[in-house]
Amino acid sequence: QAIQLIPDNAGALNNAAYMIAKSGTNPARAVELARKSVELNAAGVDDFLDTLGFALLRAGKASEAIEPLQKAIVIGQKPASMIHLAEVFIELKRPLDAKEFLEKAKKQKPTDEQLEEIKALELKLN
Repeated sequence: QAIQLIPDNAGALNNAAYMIAKSGTNPARAVELARKSVELNAAGVDDFLDTLGFALLRAGKASEAIEPLQKAIVIGQKPASMIHLAEVFIELKRPLDAKEFLEKAKKQKPTDEQLEEIKALELKLN
C-alpha cells in the first residue's frame, strides 16, 4: 500500500521488496522494487543493496546477486549482507567463499536470529 501512495519512496520500496523476497511469493516483483529503491537512492545505502542482492537470489539469479551484496558489505559491514552473500555462494556451489562470509558475519555482532541463520547455513555446508 505504501508503494501506491508514495511510489518514489526508496525506503518503502526497499521494505516491500524485502518482505516480498522473504515470503517468496513474487521474486520478480521483489527484484523490480529493489532495483527501483537503489536507483532512487544514489547514495548507495547498504540496506537497499542488500535487499537487491537478496531479491536476486530468491529470483534464481544468484550470480547477479554477488555485486550488490559485495557493495553492501563494503559500505555497511553488516552481518545480514554477509549471510545473504554466503547463501549466494552456497547456491553457486562455492562452499569456501560461503564459509568465509559466515565467519565474517559472526565477527560483526549478529543478532540471535542471524546466529541461527549462520548455524543453519553451516549445516548445509557440512
